[in-house]
Amino acid sequence: MILEGKKIIFLADSYDAYGGWINKTATRLGLAGTEYWNLGLSGSSFTDGRWQTQLSTWVANHPNDIADVGYIVCGGGINDSSPYQFPYLGGAMTAFSNYAKGVFGADVKIKLAYFGWALDTSIILCDRTAHWRRQAMTMYSKATDFGMEYLCGCESALHDRTVLDADGLHPNAEGGNRIAEAVSNALLTGCATITNTGNATIVANGGVVNGLITQTIFGGQNSIYFNDFGISGCSFRFQSGAYVPIATIKLPYGNKIPIQMTQVLMHPNNGMGSKLFNCRFKIENDVLYFSLYDVNPATQMLWDLTIDNISQFCLSISTCSIMD
Repeated sequence: MILEGKKIIFLADSYDAYGGWINKTATRLGLAGTEYWNLGLSGSSFTDGRWQTQLSTWVANHPNDIADVGYIVCGGGINDSSPYQFPYLGGAMTAFSNYAKGVFGADVKIKLAYFGWALDTSIILCDRTAHWRRQAMTMYSKATDFGMEYLCGCESALHDRTVLDADGLHPNAEGGNRIAEAVSNALLTGCATITNTGNATIVANGGVVNGLITQTIFGGQNSIYFNDFGISGCSFRFQSGAYVPIATIKLPYGNKIPIQMTQVLMHPNNGMGSKLFNCRFKIENDVLYFSLYDVNPATQMLWDLTIDNISQFCLSISTCSIMD
């Protein structure tokens, strides 16, 4: 009954070598060992041609099984995510689809899942920045343009520091479980719905942290909540709108938010009393930066102040991108 009784060929990269998601997916789908094939190969992708080579090698070795295959599931994407690979991705996806349909017939279902998220601090990423990962995922999501189908929601599976290997790139065993859960759900329902919520780890560069920063991933939405967040007993000097690192922040499902503007009550040590300042802040590479972006009316220039306390404030930030 599972997947119309058709057998499945799985193609993957090193994410399977680390997390074992293919066999775990097969188990969740109730597939026997004779009902699927694991063609995972580290470093492979559409653009390097090795997924097509893996498939053609299987075809040569399994002529009697070709008619039984109804699904080809390609899961990965990180190796298609660089300025060197991306320009060739569309052509490589077209060539793969044409080859597969030429061998297995026009009715074969080619499913794509993208997992290529990673911490920006990973030394393995090299040039595979959030921008290029987003570009490749966007191309995968346009799978219908290439005669394929996109398994939506799978791109959220690894947005959790605890399911990544120590290298910050590959899944650990639990990461493999998360991928398998997403892929099996998406194969059965068309889209995996993934919800993760957790609190950030915060260490102030001075003073005492108050409140929480919470992050939620749901349906491709990345939401970050500053819940009564502030720092008391601190001493930060803000000069001419420059960004000042005020805390180390480890968001549970991603380590970056773009520049935000909000008003925050701050307490300068020059005796002027508390003042509601226009502030800009951002999180980059696990560091929370603040700047005062308010003009001193006496000088018509940005404030130059030492702040003793940053009062607690609440703010919700949501972005559609989950690749950063």
